[in-house]
Amino acid sequence: QQAQVQQLQLEQQDATRAARKTDLRRNLAFILYGIIYQGMGCEFIYNRLYPIWFGKGTGPTVVLTKVLFNLCVQATLVTLPSAYLIKGFVFKRSTKDALRHYVSDIKNHGLIKKYYALWFPVDCVIFSVVPEHFRVTVMAMVSFLWMIILSTVSARDE
Repeated sequence: QQAQVQQLQLEQQDATRAARKTDLRRNLAFILYGIIYQGMGCEFIYNRLYPIWFGKGTGPTVVLTKVLFNLCVQATLVTLPSAYLIKGFVFKRSTKDALRHYVSDIKNHGLIKKYYALWFPVDCVIFSVVPEHFRVTVMAMVSFLWMIILSTVSARDE
């Protein structure tokens, strides 16, 4: 009986080590995503490309165009897939597997609905009220909350 208890303790220790290793890798994935995409990428996209593509105005038409493009095009084709691709890279998964996980989270875990629920109102405020030079900073603050949501959703099947 003591041998069984020791075996269970060893298994528990192994599971704890594995969980820590997974958490460290997942954290690394989200740190890389934050630096590469949410930091440098968003600075370039929102402060350099968006003014060229959509103008610098804060009127309802310009704001709505930026918000809809950000949600419907950029988020679904760049923002979210890049998070899954970076996480796949860190976890040594294939591109196909990483994108399959992304599609699964959209279908099975409401990823896009959660993204839109948070980012539609945030984007409306950011593109209409927040000065251009503070937009990425404000997005980064809100992204901290989003990263918690994304981490929870994307880790469900692991």
